[in-house]
Amino acid sequence: EEGVVAKRRKVVAKRSGSREVPYAGAGDMPDTSTAGGNEVQGQQRTDAPQEECHHPSFWAGMCVVCGAPRPQDDAQGVPHLPPGRPTSKPTAAPSGSQSSSESHGDSDAEADMDAYAEEVMRQASAAHPASRMRQPSAQHARQQQQQQAQVTRVKHLHARGHLEIGRSEAERLRKLDVERLLGARKLVLVLDLDHTLLNSVHVPEVDPQQAAQLHAILQQEAALPNKLLYNLQMCNLWTKLRPYVHEFLDAARQLFELHIYTMGDRNYAAAIREILDPEKKLFAGVISMNDSTSTSQKDLDVALVADNVTLIIDDTEHVWPKHRRNLIQVERYHFFPHSAQQFRTRQKSLLELGRDESNSNGTLATCLRVVSAVHKRFFEDDAPLHMRDVRYHLSAIRGVLSGCAITFTHCWPSTKTNFFSEPIYQLAECLGAECLPDYDPQVTTHVVAGAPGTQKMQAALADGKKVVSPDWLHACFYRWQHVDEAGFPPVKMDPGRRGASRVSELEELQMVLAAAGGGTAGSTQAPAAGGAHAGQAGEAGAAPPQAAPDTQQEEERGTA
Repeated sequence: EEGVVAKRRKVVAKRSGSREVPYAGAGDMPDTSTAGGNEVQGQQRTDAPQEECHHPSFWAGMCVVCGAPRPQDDAQGVPHLPPGRPTSKPTAAPSGSQSSSESHGDSDAEADMDAYAEEVMRQASAAHPASRMRQPSAQHARQQQQQQAQVTRVKHLHARGHLEIGRSEAERLRKLDVERLLGARKLVLVLDLDHTLLNSVHVPEVDPQQAAQLHAILQQEAALPNKLLYNLQMCNLWTKLRPYVHEFLDAARQLFELHIYTMGDRNYAAAIREILDPEKKLFAGVISMNDSTSTSQKDLDVALVADNVTLIIDDTEHVWPKHRRNLIQVERYHFFPHSAQQFRTRQKSLLELGRDESNSNGTLATCLRVVSAVHKRFFEDDAPLHMRDVRYHLSAIRGVLSGCAITFTHCWPSTKTNFFSEPIYQLAECLGAECLPDYDPQVTTHVVAGAPGTQKMQAALADGKKVVSPDWLHACFYRWQHVDEAGFPPVKMDPGRRGASRVSELEELQMVLAAAGGGTAGSTQAPAAGGAHAGQAGEAGAAPPQAAPDTQQEEERGTA
């Protein structure tokens, strides 16, 4: 053990740019000056008071500044930092650095990641000069232990997984990153993969008839520069990219620093990045389930990005419990029949329908319009840069029904008194509408009817008010605009969509995780469902739209 410690101490000394000094234990660092006060290795002794070392980063379990071992308690709940992302423009990591999800033992990738780790340690040492640091006193150590429960440490999973970054150091790096981004007039955009940018299923989950259709599509796309359908033989997957994905990424990278965040594993994330970004120019980082701080949730701490400059595009809100206000939730992309069956949707898959989303009016075209608008508003804001927040501007853009006063009828059981918690009610408020408990001909502008022929509906029609089905709210939510009411006449809702139990957050998370990276062939069964969507929409906590009838779903997707 002493030999291992000595070896690690040499590595720390070499990589942090400081001389090797044996660690004496819990006390101060030993005095390495000569008896006569002469210089030691070019460094002049000083009697200036020494500061306590706050251990900004650890390499191989030792502080990169002072060489102290990391307390055992610090190893609990360590989040993971995906490698390969420069911390600041002037002191960025080597340009060739890549995510550990793509290394797979490759020596070049390991060297790049080690170089990035060395760069992080160099910056930590520069911010906290080793020549002025000493080991903490016993009293200071006790204070650190008392604060340990509030400290979050970030672990850099490079090739050997030895670098850990303390919370204070992570905050320092975030500030540097924000300065770099804002100086380049860029924000951060975190992108989900499955059901957001693409749809993947295992080869055995495709029947022979469907396989024949897919091979025909492959032949049609053979000569195209940007293919949308792939047979990933190494992963045993069929993967279909969402239409407009290449155009979306090319346009978004001009305004945002792009990151992938998937609940799939590293191999899957690397394979998809190779499709979307073969030249490694689009994405600053790729985070897989192996890198995440949780197996069932996503968090921006793993990407070391600031909340106020970050937007998220994902199909599931429940995986972002701390960042719902940053989220642009999209409708799940179900190209393959098995994918639609996993989530128990009421619609056929796009392959079964023989169509696909439109390039000009589909989901990703809408997302590009929204994120571009947020970017424009952010940099046109009169507030100081450090006080601007993308969440404020996203909320303002979301309020597409501002000025509308909505009365509901037959949208939930009449015996229910706490209708404020109803997802459809919260959805309307999320979109900026005012929700009224009763019909008021002087105030009400819209009546949302869960069934035709109700008393409130008849009164509204007589008064010339707009009467629509709940699907109108869903369409406004996904399109981020006030949709024409004419296409959403009231229809009778089936009992499963009016007050019946919906998929719980836990059940939906189980379905999402089971389907990530194509899912587990032959072993995944979705729970009994009440619709494709059961999350909550946006900052108002409104539930995402339930699955709509086929005609509305096609209209909502902007299918060609």
